Amino acid sequence: MNISPSPPENKLVLLFRALVLHFFIIALASCSSGDRIDSEEFYRSFPRLTASTFYSKTSALTAVKDKHCATLSPHSVRTNSNASAITKMRNNASQVDGIVIADGGNGYQINHFEWEQELDSTEQLLIEFSTMLCEA
Repeated sequence: MNISPSPPENKLVLLFRALVLHFFIIALASCSSGDRIDSEEFYRSFPRLTASTFYSKTSALTAVKDKHCATLSPHSVRTNSNASAITKMRNNASQVDGIVIADGGNGYQINHFEWEQELDSTEQLLIEFSTMLCEA
C-alpha cells in the first residue's frame, strides 16, 4: 500500500517548509548586528538629524584655533533599546541638541561613537561629543 501524499499535498508541504525556513532565516538575521551603521554612514547621516551645527574634528580644531569657536564641555549620550539603528541615532541626535542648547552653544564635535553589545543582546549607541559656541 502506498502512503505517500498526493502531488498537491507534496507542493503544500514543500511550500510550508520553504516558508518556515524563510522566517527562520529572517529571525536569525534580526538577532545579528546587521542593523549597525558603519562609520562613514554614521558621519554622513547623524549631522542631518541634529539642528545644531556639526563640526568635524578638523574643522573644529581650525575654528577653535582661528578663534571662531570655543569648545564648551565634553558630554556623552546613550540610547539603549530594541529600536532600529536610525531610531537610536534620532534619539541621540535629540539628546545632543538638548545638551548643546543647555550649554549655551550652537554646535558640536563628535569625539567618538560606538555600538555596544549588551548582555541581553540589545545594542546601545554611545556618542561622546563636545559642545561648541561659534560665531554666527
